[in-house]
Amino acid sequence: MKPKPYLNRRRWHIPGMGVMLFLSLWGSAMAATLAEFKAAAQQIHTLKADFIQEKHLKILSKPLLSRGVFYYQAPDSLRWEYRSPIKSLMLMDNGQVSRYLWTQSGFKEQRGPGTEGMQGVFGEINSWLKGEFDKDAVFRVRFENTGHIALIPREDSFRRLIQKIVLALSDQPGIIRSVTIYEGEDSFTRIVFNHIRVNIPLDASSFTVNP
Repeated sequence: MKPKPYLNRRRWHIPGMGVMLFLSLWGSAMAATLAEFKAAAQQIHTLKADFIQEKHLKILSKPLLSRGVFYYQAPDSLRWEYRSPIKSLMLMDNGQVSRYLWTQSGFKEQRGPGTEGMQGVFGEINSWLKGEFDKDAVFRVRFENTGHIALIPREDSFRRLIQKIVLALSDQPGIIRSVTIYEGEDSFTRIVFNHIRVNIPLDASSFTVNP
C-alpha cells in the first residue's frame, strides 16, 4: 500500500517547521539579550577605564601593544587617549570630534579629511556604549551564545577593510569587556578594557585637551 500523499508532505514539512521554530526562538532570544544589554547600558552615565590595544599581524612574532585611557559621559562625550608608545588623543565633546598628536609643546590638533572618518567611528562607539544596535545602518548585528556581539559590515566595500567586529560582554551588565576588529585573514586588532569604573563623577575638563 502506498503512503497517502498528505503523510509524505507532513513528514517533509516537520523538519522545515522545526527549523523555522528554532530560528524564531533564537531570534527572540537574541532580541531579548540585546534588549537586556541596552536597558543596562542606558543606566550607565559615566565610564572610565584603562585599555590595552593589541595589533596582530602574521608577519609579527609578537603583537604591537599600545596603552591608554578611555572616558565616556552620556549622551555623547568620549575621550580616547593613547599614552604609550606614542601619545595621541581623540575627543568627542557633545558630538563634535577632534584629534591631537603629542609634540614638544603639548598636544597639537590635527585637521584634515581623517577627522570626518573619526566622526563616524566615534558615532558607532557611542551607539555601542548605549546598546543601540537595533538602528545600526552600517552593521548587521548577531548575538552569539558565548556572550559576544558580532557586527558584520553591510556594504561589500566596507567588508574589504573590516570583515567583522566582535564585542565581548562583561559579566557586569551593560559593559563591553573587549573589542576585536578583524581586518583580514591574518590580521586583527583587539582592545581590552581594564579597571572599569562606572557612574563615577567626571569633570567637564575630562573632554578637553588638558584635563
